[in-house]
Amino acid sequence: KCERLLMRKLLLVLTLMIANFMVIASPNDYLIKPTGSYKVSMQEFLWQNSNICPDYFYDKADNWFYQNNPLHCHVVDTYIYYPTTTMSNNYDSYWAKNIVELNHDIKDKIIESKNLSAAYNVKQLMFDQKSYVISQQNIAKGKFPVLIFQPGLGFNSYNYLNFISNLVSHGYIVVAIDSAYNQNIIESYGTLGLHIPQSHNGKMSSSSAAAVVAAKKSNLTLALSDYKFVLNKLKTDNRLRSLTSHMDFSKIGGFGHSLGSTSIYINSLESSNVLKGYVSLDIGSSNDLPIHVYNPVIPTLFLRAANDRDFGKTIDTTNQFNLIENQYLALMTPFESDISYSTHRAFTDVSTTYYGNNLINLWYNVYGQPDINLAEFMYSDHINGQDLSKSINQYLLVFFDNYLKNVNSVSLKECHSLNPNSILYCGPKIIQ
Repeated sequence: KCERLLMRKLLLVLTLMIANFMVIASPNDYLIKPTGSYKVSMQEFLWQNSNICPDYFYDKADNWFYQNNPLHCHVVDTYIYYPTTTMSNNYDSYWAKNIVELNHDIKDKIIESKNLSAAYNVKQLMFDQKSYVISQQNIAKGKFPVLIFQPGLGFNSYNYLNFISNLVSHGYIVVAIDSAYNQNIIESYGTLGLHIPQSHNGKMSSSSAAAVVAAKKSNLTLALSDYKFVLNKLKTDNRLRSLTSHMDFSKIGGFGHSLGSTSIYINSLESSNVLKGYVSLDIGSSNDLPIHVYNPVIPTLFLRAANDRDFGKTIDTTNQFNLIENQYLALMTPFESDISYSTHRAFTDVSTTYYGNNLINLWYNVYGQPDINLAEFMYSDHINGQDLSKSINQYLLVFFDNYLKNVNSVSLKECHSLNPNSILYCGPKIIQ
């Protein structure tokens, strides 16, 4: 009897230990779980874009970052996400890069001594919140379509893992491009920060907005050059063969958010024979012109925020989308009148990782900042990030499957919305 009781106790302890391990090792509750059959792995590459030397925005104060880059060439931080069949469940922390930056700020005494204990607590919380990515695993057998991704200004590629991870799980390789000065470049030896005109909660002056997208030496021209540089490197650098030999370069698509979307759009015009499809995660409306007219030439899907006509504007400006056959626009809202359902920044992981997550305010407080006002930051207090992100994933997958994998979509053919939380418009049609 005593032995049976002891065995029950041991089994209970073992069960609790296993349950505790699974909680620690399980992915982040604040992300959308990928729905495909592959797991997701990633390798990071820090490259120098030799087409831009020195970087337009290089400053002598940044010399510490360029110690191995004497010509101060523009830096490109590239993340290649790819399918894997690994058995490992050792998921990366979602906040891995932020932990590195937090370590910098502790070391450099940017965080006040009175907040150090809280900072170490935040680091642990960050470590415990996992992504669905397991770095440095072997790539799955076979060849996969390639998707080039570029993020919005001030956001990093790893702020879009809800979308990237899901696509990779369905058999795509996503090559995500972070451009120095457009995105923070966070390395073990420090962070190279942003070069962005001042704005207030997303609103720039017309002159500042014009500078961002200027034809020469701008944030946009950095992104445009990096797209071409990375695509060429993938095709020509034999040191990448362990990954690129699995890339089907006859099936290349592109997607991006905000400024990144603009870059992919312009490159699709210039290399229409290369890209087989393009998706815009809310291209946004800049204040530099009264109207931005888009005339895509390849299969295209514009995912448009419900508040597109209002976001970030200091002048009266709008977008016009001239759609032809095989081109679509999905307004991400159940009703045109509901402009709070989706907003420009909701096309990032913020729509799920910031809501209900105690970590976020603790993180802000460590730097002496008040709690974040999410309604103000997101331009809405009605964001349901889980539903919205799932809807975006649905459109991304159906579109790219249709145009890169020849999986014909009846919904696209017959112009039916993929879910009740969106309104689909199909070309030929002009939409403002």
